[in-house]
Amino acid sequence: MGIFAEDLINFGNLLDAEVELKITPEDLKKVFKDYDFYINDGLLRITKHKRAFLFKKKLELRLREDTKNVYNKKEDQIRCIKAYILTPSVLGEFENVLKQDSEFACMNLWEVIKNTNLYEKIPKQFKDRVIISRYFFKNGYMLLYLKVEK
Repeated sequence: MGIFAEDLINFGNLLDAEVELKITPEDLKKVFKDYDFYINDGLLRITKHKRAFLFKKKLELRLREDTKNVYNKKEDQIRCIKAYILTPSVLGEFENVLKQDSEFACMNLWEVIKNTNLYEKIPKQFKDRVIISRYFFKNGYMLLYLKVEK
């Protein structure tokens, strides 16, 4: 389901409506090329292969969802989800994907959102006003709830 300009003009209360967006590990991989993503109920695992002399070492970061903990700063093109860090010892290796915010990892999904079909359907006057209101980790995908900020 897309948000159409006529609907928003005719029904102002649609600005409060949320739209679901499924983000798959493949969608994340398109933006974050050096990482692999595995999404289960309530858990996101991000893996990276690091070269150590002759061998490759697999590093894994685990994040637990905190469904309503999001951060949106439209001026800086930031639409982040925040998740609990379950494996803080390897967090430094994942700086290209995440930023640390106390016990949470902040993952900016703006580029991922902009690469979806749903984003293309949003009228251009509302595209910069899209924010993440909440999220869930489901089996095989991340479910984002987007809305247009007034």
